[in-house]
Amino acid sequence: MRLAGPFIAALTLDMRTGAIATKGRARAAELRELLTQLGASWIKLGQALSVRPDLIGPGAMEELQQLCDAVPCFSSDVARGMIEEELGLPVEEVFSSLSEEPIAAASLGQVYRGVLRGSGEEVAVKVQRPDMLRNVSLDLYLMRRLLGGVQKVQNRFTSVKSDLVGLLDEWAGGMYKELDYVNEANNSIRFYDLVAPKIGSDNLVVPAVYLGWTSRKVLVMEWIHGKKLAEADPSEVKELLTLGVECFLIQLLQTGFMHADPHPGNLFLTSTGKLAVLDFGLMSTISESYRNSCVSAIIHLANRDYRAVVQDFIDLDFLAPDTDRVKVEAVLGAILDQALEGGGANSVNFASLSDELAAVTFDFEFSVPPSFALILRALSVLEGIALTGDPNYKLVMSSFPFISRHILTSDSPALRQTLREVLYRDGAFSPVRLAVLLNSAQGFLADSDAFVDFDTPPMQGSSTADAVAFLASEQGALIRELLSDELAAGLDVLVRHNYARLLSAVDRALTPRLLPLPPSPLRVLAGLASALPPLPLPGGVFALRSAGPLLPFVPRLGFVDEGPPTPRPAVRPTLAPAGAPATATPSWAAPVVAPRRGALSAVLPPVTAEEQRYLQNLADIVTYFSSTAVGGGTQADALRVLLAEVAPKLGGVARHVVGRLGEKASARLFAEIIGAPPTPVATTALPVNGAGVVVTDV
Repeated sequence: MRLAGPFIAALTLDMRTGAIATKGRARAAELRELLTQLGASWIKLGQALSVRPDLIGPGAMEELQQLCDAVPCFSSDVARGMIEEELGLPVEEVFSSLSEEPIAAASLGQVYRGVLRGSGEEVAVKVQRPDMLRNVSLDLYLMRRLLGGVQKVQNRFTSVKSDLVGLLDEWAGGMYKELDYVNEANNSIRFYDLVAPKIGSDNLVVPAVYLGWTSRKVLVMEWIHGKKLAEADPSEVKELLTLGVECFLIQLLQTGFMHADPHPGNLFLTSTGKLAVLDFGLMSTISESYRNSCVSAIIHLANRDYRAVVQDFIDLDFLAPDTDRVKVEAVLGAILDQALEGGGANSVNFASLSDELAAVTFDFEFSVPPSFALILRALSVLEGIALTGDPNYKLVMSSFPFISRHILTSDSPALRQTLREVLYRDGAFSPVRLAVLLNSAQGFLADSDAFVDFDTPPMQGSSTADAVAFLASEQGALIRELLSDELAAGLDVLVRHNYARLLSAVDRALTPRLLPLPPSPLRVLAGLASALPPLPLPGGVFALRSAGPLLPFVPRLGFVDEGPPTPRPAVRPTLAPAGAPATATPSWAAPVVAPRRGALSAVLPPVTAEEQRYLQNLADIVTYFSSTAVGGGTQADALRVLLAEVAPKLGGVARHVVGRLGEKASARLFAEIIGAPPTPVATTALPVNGAGVVVTDV
């Protein structure tokens, strides 16, 4: 209290008088100095607070983040004594050389450079500060007592409802784990085993650990030749940007085992140009459901579906389930719309966006969960390093290709639902969005002002061979299934559409024969023809009294249902513009009776207005694949190349499409056979030679 008392008194006075608004940054600097004097545990607490915008303001966050680089060293004589005590041997018997002074210092220990005796391998020797277990335990007890009082004040005077004591208890568990260097060694091994296979062992370096010379307070690991990534030349940083982003996203979205102490000192550029990750004392495990909710939030944010974003925030424990969703949606929408306008992902700064959201935490019962606080901190650090290499670098756009690959290839049911949300816009499948995802997964992005634009394909995209290779792979199974369903629906509508056009064409060809005949001997023939039974054209659309001799092949093809005739008014296609009232059927063309609907008409019913979109989807799918198949030439040329690419690899898709078409036809025919009442359909306008043909049927 001797050190903290004056600071607490001054801070309390500022809060009571309202001066904290102008003196907040200065008080944050005083807090940083105070924590440094109080010792290692308090420094670690300050570092933890530096990623909690819901607990402290943005200005205080920036001050406390400086604690990462302002930790004093302890005596090297004490450190050597610790090495000998832990390893049970004199320092000279273990190391042929060991630096006199530490190379670096951290809150819990400091690092020396040495050479192992016998092997001659150059190593880093991390030594824990003395009496850390006792000091940390005492500090945590005092912190718990202090935060208990602070939480009462917080709950009484603010809308922030963070469980400070609960957060401290969770943080304390990680603190005790961090005091065990054997645990840190095992964490580094696990991290490498999980991440290296996904990013490539040739790209990532994690220091090898020497478990034989490692104890709870001493860690011996491989010495990494290089420099901090934040201190590298801009050209060197730029070369590693994509690799650094992918390394972070693999931890966040795939492995769920994430480096929980992100700061610039833990990322190195090796002398061979590789990315090195250091310091695995504090790691965070993120559940699969939480990772999936993060991806859903990104997709909903890209769609600007802020109602869904609010639900994602509830799932991610930012907001309580009983939050006023309408009010939060309005505030978040205003902040995010402003952040995403004027350049979209090309102008979003993650650090500034985090600051904007931090301000909201004091207006709502808003709490940043510890795991997500680390994610925000990691994103801010990564973006800060990236900007030193490329002032125009934008983290969101750089992350989009990885996220696209992730949702396209994941077998998680939650992410498959997320993929459907992307591909089905307003309930309708979007071939354009499929093209955007396939292109972005291979690094082809559109130059758009949207945050993440799902509706604008890039000017230059992936090749047909690449797209087909992905669809034919095991990872493309879900896309094949969705694409097959859409192709089947499109082909079904196309056949029915052309069938309706055929009926219209036949009707128009035969209409002149129905004109009233002038008085002449030919009326005798017309009278004879009237004795013939009426014969319907396909689909039972209308009946023609004299069609028997004209189309003798129709009965043999089975277009006529031989069931008992049922009287009903006849309706035929009309060449009236779409939407115009149909012209009444002339009395001279009206049949006496019309049979029930034919079997073929049951299998090929008229196309509804809602089904018209399948024709456009089919055209878009063919256009996307055929346009990437050849650089020029006609569409027919493109289709020939496309079929040559697709046929050998996607036979399963063709079988699925044929099967789905058969299912649709069988279901309709079965309904006709059992006499199920036909589903009424709306009058649909089908384009025929530039005119609208109104086809009405049931």
